[in-house]
Amino acid sequence: MAAMDTGQRADPSNPGDKEGDLQGLWQELYQLQAKQKKLKREVEKHKLFEDYLIKVLEKIPEGCTGWEEPEEVLVEATVKHYGKLFTASQDTQKRLEAFCQMIQAVHRSLESLEEDHRALIASRSGCVSCRRSATASRSSGGS
Repeated sequence: MAAMDTGQRADPSNPGDKEGDLQGLWQELYQLQAKQKKLKREVEKHKLFEDYLIKVLEKIPEGCTGWEEPEEVLVEATVKHYGKLFTASQDTQKRLEAFCQMIQAVHRSLESLEEDHRALIASRSGCVSCRRSATASRSSGGS
């Protein structure tokens, strides 16, 4: 095997050298396979951390190239987030104002209906024949 490490070739006519080289290669193969298994176990052991780091990298704000100051990146991300919150707040405020206007319109409509109802009741109570016909229609099952 020392001949292989130095780049020298064994004499092809010598079968003992071939057998020794073959056994050396088999031994090296087994060692490499064992090392590969060990490395696979290590990779599996650290897979959880790798997944976590990938998620962290996905959360890093756009434009962060690593050479920028961390404070700058943090400030930029905060300003961007504040902008989104401000826009959402304005949208919510507009919706609230529209909803308040709609409620006021419904209240005005309800007040108008109540006034009409009171006027109708007042006009019926003033007319005796209207009261009798309303009472008669109620007792006969009409409205």
